Amino acid sequence: MLVTRVSKPCFSTWRDKPPRAVVLICQTTRKATLCSRGADRQQAGGGMEAFKISRKEKRRAWATAIALTVVSACGLVYGNVAAPLVPAFIGCFGSAILIMSCTTAYLLYGQSRLPGQSSIAGLSGAYLFSGITGFGFVLTLPGIFGGDPFPGSGPQTAAWLWMFWHGGFPCLVLLYLAIDSGRLRVPGYGGRILPLSLGGATLAIAIAFCAAPWLPDIVVGVSYNFDPGAAPWVFVLIVATGAMARVYWQTRGRTTIEMALVLAMFANVLDILVTMRGGQRFSVGWYLSKFNSILASGFVLAAYQHDLVLLSTRLFEANRRLESLVGIDGLTGIANRRRLDEHLERELRRISRSLRPLAVLLLDVDYFKKYNDTYGHQKGDEVLRQIAGILQRFANRPSDLAARFGGEEFCVILGDTGFDEAVLQASRVLDAIRAMAIPHDFATERGVVTVSIGVAACEDLSGKTTPAEVLEAADIALYAAKNQGRDRLETTRAALGMGPGYQGSSLIH
Repeated sequence: MLVTRVSKPCFSTWRDKPPRAVVLICQTTRKATLCSRGADRQQAGGGMEAFKISRKEKRRAWATAIALTVVSACGLVYGNVAAPLVPAFIGCFGSAILIMSCTTAYLLYGQSRLPGQSSIAGLSGAYLFSGITGFGFVLTLPGIFGGDPFPGSGPQTAAWLWMFWHGGFPCLVLLYLAIDSGRLRVPGYGGRILPLSLGGATLAIAIAFCAAPWLPDIVVGVSYNFDPGAAPWVFVLIVATGAMARVYWQTRGRTTIEMALVLAMFANVLDILVTMRGGQRFSVGWYLSKFNSILASGFVLAAYQHDLVLLSTRLFEANRRLESLVGIDGLTGIANRRRLDEHLERELRRISRSLRPLAVLLLDVDYFKKYNDTYGHQKGDEVLRQIAGILQRFANRPSDLAARFGGEEFCVILGDTGFDEAVLQASRVLDAIRAMAIPHDFATERGVVTVSIGVAACEDLSGKTTPAEVLEAADIALYAAKNQGRDRLETTRAALGMGPGYQGSSLIH
């Protein structure tokens, strides 16, 4: 019987009560553990169930932040240098914003459908809003369509869509953090957030198109107007900076996705600063800021894909380990009967094609019940483990297998092994077990633990033979060995399922 023990997950970071649900991907490794957190979470980040960030990944995140800062600093220095209009770049930029933001929204919303993770729908809504308003901003930029403005748009439409985009996204992230931390409760929040985000993006576009006469002019020609239009710029910068600080304070970047969200908010702040420093459209600063916009849209998506790949790898390793554990005998550590049957059936199919021989050794510990009654079951278990270790040393090829057959019986499958070699190997096993010199006063005249072995050798096998037939042949030989006084081996040269070329017969020695 296979007995597994579930290691207790480390929940020391939760202060009050344990989470509502814990899904253990694999009982044998803590690295592949996903946690569905409860309402009282110390680790925020919106139920963004990801892997805890490693030191190496944290160093990469800080290196990315430094690189962003250096590049953005160049934009602050040379940001106001005029540059030509490049419609192809702007089109690619708009497509990237729409695709990455909406893909991130879709993945996060799918995760929000899992039990206990409905709050992450808020982050999904933030990215959906960002993708729609960002793409709308690109469509309404003057000069993108060969000099003709987008139908219905005015000179301030694109500028205000940019404001709604860079101001609305951090506002929705702040809303998500408040709900995720439990400070704000909204019934049915998970199912309503996407329609609300879509409605908010539609409303922002409608305001930018229809309410231009009542809104301050924040752009004149291609230059930004900071006087008297500075208030919207300052407001957006303050909201974005506050959202970045709140994300870091609440999540501390403990997981890959949480750290990616911190970087996304940081890139959003740099985007605003470099855009403002550029002072006009299509300047060096304006173009550099667009790279920050792309990174703000793609950081969480990249982290999500990273975690999916890592989870898939660990799941594969865990499944492979579990499959191995299913075929392991819990007492001796060698293969169990289930794995023995599978291996023997596979080997029989192989040798029926290759016409290679196969040998099976069936062992029984002599007078094992008397040993248990005399020395105790713990000593008996130790004897079984030592014998299993010896058999494992003899079954050292890929086609070989040592298994516990049941009780005090063992079985060894020797692939590509003929009759003479099988008898030689069985003799060596007998000698190795005798050499252990484990005292057994009620055994044979040797006074030590011994075994009886039945050897079944299948040669020139070209027909179909079942594992039961081969094991029965070995069992016949084992029965003969026990009848002949134990501490010996007997053989059966089995001509099972013989095809053309068979010349032997079944013999017991």
